[in-house]
Amino acid sequence: MRIVINDIPLALGDALPADARAEAGLSRPGPWRRLRVRAKGPGTRLDAENCVIDAFDGGFHLYPCTHRYLDADRRWRTAVSVFVDRGRVRRVLLQVIEGRYAAGEFVDRFREVCTEQLGEGQAVDRYTRRWRNGAATFLSCLQPDGRNAFFTIDLLDS
Repeated sequence: MRIVINDIPLALGDALPADARAEAGLSRPGPWRRLRVRAKGPGTRLDAENCVIDAFDGGFHLYPCTHRYLDADRRWRTAVSVFVDRGRVRRVLLQVIEGRYAAGEFVDRFREVCTEQLGEGQAVDRYTRRWRNGAATFLSCLQPDGRNAFFTIDLLDS
């Protein structure tokens, strides 16, 4: 599975080159962010904010909209966390933050692309759906507030 973060391609299960890390804007979170955002995953966590992300060969495109001229309910931020274990990308966490309308739209698009490429997913609860594709699992979740969403792509233990 290939994911493009800020025009830098990363492949789930492949090594993360140091230069790609910097070019994609990924960095280790400081102690305050680690406390505030408790994203869990294997290995070392690298974060980037307000980035542009493409997945599923361009079928899913996630981007921020922070234009000040828009009303607050028309803006949203994005974030990505990449978890690297033993030099390999193991998990990618994508987020839509404070997107009153956008969070639901991105969840719908992610679910549509997953269903097209992986078949019907399994409903975990009212807000969460999961898919499995051999070596990876995909999860989408719209938070109950309807303003935040997250998507995870996990490499299964191999």
